[in-house]
Formats: sequence, C-alpha cells, structure tokens
Amino acid sequence: MLKSNSSLISLIFFLFLVESGVADESTKFEVTISKKKGSNDRKVEVNQNSGKVVFNVYDKFGIGKADLEIIEGNWPKKVTIRCHFSGLEGFKLRILDKVYQKDELKIRVCNEKGEFIKEKLLLHYENGKSKKIPGYYEIEISKKIPAKCKKIRIDWIDFYR
Repeated sequence: MLKSNSSLISLIFFLFLVESGVADESTKFEVTISKKKGSNDRKVEVNQNSGKVVFNVYDKFGIGKADLEIIEGNWPKKVTIRCHFSGLEGFKLRILDKVYQKDELKIRVCNEKGEFIKEKLLLHYENGKSKKIPGYYEIEISKKIPAKCKKIRIDWIDFYR
C-alpha cells in the first residue's frame, strides 16, 4: 500500500513538472541563421531555464531570418524572442502554415533591465548625432505555438534602408 502511494505521488509530481514546463529544460534547439559565409555579424543565443526559453537575436546589419527548431523535447510553457536592435521596422513569425506580421504580435520595448518602456525606437538624436538606448524588443510567442509544431521561422528588419 505504501509503495503504491509513493508511486502515485511520484507520478503526480512528474506530471506537475511537465505541466509547469520545468521538465522541458531538456529540450534541445537547433538555430539556423541566414548569414553570409564566414560572417559573425548575426547570431541568435538560446537561454533556457525554469520552463521558459528566450531567443536573443543580434544583427549588425539588421535584416535577416532564422529557423528555431526543436530537435529533442517540447516547447517550454513560455517562449520569448528578444531583438536587440535600435528599431524594429518589420517582423514576421511563421508557425506551420500561419504567418504573423509585426502588427499581429504583442511587441514590447524594454530597457537593459527588462523593464517595459514607452519608446518606439531605441535610438535618440541629440545635436545631430544618434545615440543607442540600451534595450531590446520583446515578443512573447508561447500562445501561438501548437504542440505539434517543431520549427518556427522569424524574419526581422530593424529599419528600412
């Protein structure tokens, strides 16, 4: 009887971990970035912990795309993309057959501490010179990803040229 109860408790605890996303820390991602051969001007860093994953996008030239693919495991409960650009003129999210445009997504501008700010651009002009404000554009996409999805694509443009 005691052994049966401990097995039941273990099962309930395991299910709680899976449901809360904690068990998804074992998820392995593969990121494929469009870039010129031999160039290190564009990268996507994956930071994963406690049932969430953050894809940090950096691009010196500001126009690019990346495929974010699960090669093992499941999507965590919370999936966020952070674009570390001065502006975010364009953004597309492709999930299965659905394409979400920038205006269909909730995009927040954050300072370097992660606090939401009311700026549209992370660039200010003073005395004819531009100055970058430390921060990023944050896009929460968790609710858009169905369980059967294993790969998403993001396209970005910081400013139109």
